[in-house]
Amino acid sequence: MLNAIYYSALAFALIMILTPVIIKMTVKSGFTAKPRIDRWHQKETALLGGLGIFIAFIVPSFIFALQTGQNKALLFCLALIFLLGLVDDLFKISARAKLIGQILIAAIIVILSVNFSAPISLLVAIIMILWIVGITNAFNLIDNMDGLSAGIAALTSLFLLIINFHFNQINPFIINAIFLSTMIGFLFYNSNPAKIFMGDAGSLFIGFYLATAAISAINQTNETPLKMLFVALLIFLIPLLDMTFVVVMRKLNHQKISVGGRDHTSHRLAVITKSEKKPVLLLDLLSILGGATAVSLFRQNMIFFWGGVFLLIFFIAYLIYKITKVQVYPPTKN
Repeated sequence: MLNAIYYSALAFALIMILTPVIIKMTVKSGFTAKPRIDRWHQKETALLGGLGIFIAFIVPSFIFALQTGQNKALLFCLALIFLLGLVDDLFKISARAKLIGQILIAAIIVILSVNFSAPISLLVAIIMILWIVGITNAFNLIDNMDGLSAGIAALTSLFLLIINFHFNQINPFIINAIFLSTMIGFLFYNSNPAKIFMGDAGSLFIGFYLATAAISAINQTNETPLKMLFVALLIFLIPLLDMTFVVVMRKLNHQKISVGGRDHTSHRLAVITKSEKKPVLLLDLLSILGGATAVSLFRQNMIFFWGGVFLLIFFIAYLIYKITKVQVYPPTKN
């Protein structure tokens, strides 16, 4: 526990010190996000927040890895996914190139982690790659409003931390604590009104990390795979819900899936609430409900679990009913 506090404090200190420096550097160099018609922000904002996130997380994690001899493959792949996002932030690469890069990096971490001697190992490996790539893109997609992706990432890591604690997973607990501290620190600068955006370097990094952290946590439990699958889906509820909703709505309205837009859950909620802070708060609360429901499942508290499931079904159904009424696409021509 003392190690977790020490490393988390170091991560928090680094993100708090580095982020203002990065803000000054990017603003001075003109490397900022300018307002665009297909983006939500209305003022010029510093980029490269992902650089601070990466350094703040990787430094204490690397020190911990040197002491324990663990997590080296994870840190290597996290560096690769960060570099992929950074290249996109700096030079803009195609969506296809990014996807191929994500698949390759996911394949590397899976190859280094899976025991391929078992007959089912190839199927497991494919599922793991799909999970990692899916969650990585889901967090990239919800990075569309001040504090949303970082806030959901913090809550997700918190509930993974609870799993680590419950099943006495000491090593993942410390790494998750480092990540959580990094996210909390970044939120001081990324919450509305944001002083800096994380960019793809940040969103791809946090999505990849959380996807692999979930696999690690689930693999180290004695629970059934189906049960822990439900736990994972509940903890990652918001990014999965938003990604699924956006993909379905764009398909139905003949829009390109790979092109960004103002049609996400948060954007539609902002139109309804006439606020930028309320959508983030509402989605955070829904994420907390999903996480709490997941905790009640693996703790065998079935009354709270079924109560949480009922509330989630009700709120999600009502949410989808309301946001689908918001007009975000050009009217179709007859």
